[in-house]
Amino acid sequence: MPKFIISEIKETVIETEVEATDAHTAISRYKQRGDTNTLTLSEETHITVKEAKEDIQ
Repeated sequence: MPKFIISEIKETVIETEVEATDAHTAISRYKQRGDTNTLTLSEETHITVKEAKEDIQ
């Protein structure tokens, strides 16, 4: 009977807008702020299935 490998990846995506002059400053401001009212959260699940290769001995 064939065997299958199943991989399930769950990721949480957090999006927010930060005003800054450059990307480095934006990341610093994002990490320092405690305001979570402007965050958008979403969760994604990706499942892949592939048949396992049988070892020939």
